[in-house]
Amino acid sequence: MSKEFNNIWNGIYANFSEAPRADDVFDSGPWLDKQANRIDDMRKDDRIISKTTSYALTPVLATMAGGHGPVRVLDFGGSLGTEYLAAQRGITVKNSLDFTIVENEAICARGNELFSEDPAIRFLSDMPEAHNAFDVVHAGSSIQYVDDWQGLLKTFSEFGPQYIILSEAVAGENPSFVTVQHWYGKSILARFLNMAELICYMEGLGYDLILRQNYISKSNGNGDPLPMENFPEEYRVQYSSNLVFRRL
Repeated sequence: MSKEFNNIWNGIYANFSEAPRADDVFDSGPWLDKQANRIDDMRKDDRIISKTTSYALTPVLATMAGGHGPVRVLDFGGSLGTEYLAAQRGITVKNSLDFTIVENEAICARGNELFSEDPAIRFLSDMPEAHNAFDVVHAGSSIQYVDDWQGLLKTFSEFGPQYIILSEAVAGENPSFVTVQHWYGKSILARFLNMAELICYMEGLGYDLILRQNYISKSNGNGDPLPMENFPEEYRVQYSSNLVFRRL
């Protein structure tokens, strides 16, 4: 940690009147200059997008909790339920989720075993039937591994969700292309999408982009762009994205 941030807080007091303070901090020159410099930095490049280390699902679910019944969620590629637990532990409205995860058979078997006593979550190895309805469809770090990404998004829309959320979607100003991702000695096919093409397709399905954030993953945990120096510059994606689409 930088020395600048060592021992920011000192002392333990019962109330404001006991503690020493300066009343002019937030209208002082250094504070105002610091904020103005931050605004200048943001204005220098209108492509600057806010950054986050969390998926976009829980905040959206929190705004919907407490309505008429639990929020019905389809989490495509949701692994063993990490986003379910994150939402369950963060949202203070109890019994507010009805969660379906679509995964491979091995994960489904383990997930249904781990959550055998929790009726609010289930794991399916096949996509639910089209007549099922969901309030939110979420895909976290998964759409890039699906060959027919347009067909997948169309299927999502057919469930009639109010929101379709793509967390850690690998898309940018690059041309769309397929690459090979190396993971612990194994090779995985992955598609890097063109952001404008993705947004246009979602609009055609009746969904408007309302939130875009740069997602900071383990691949670029220090906040730097993704490690793609081995690609021609036009194919480099700076950051993966959290994208929230709302039904028009």
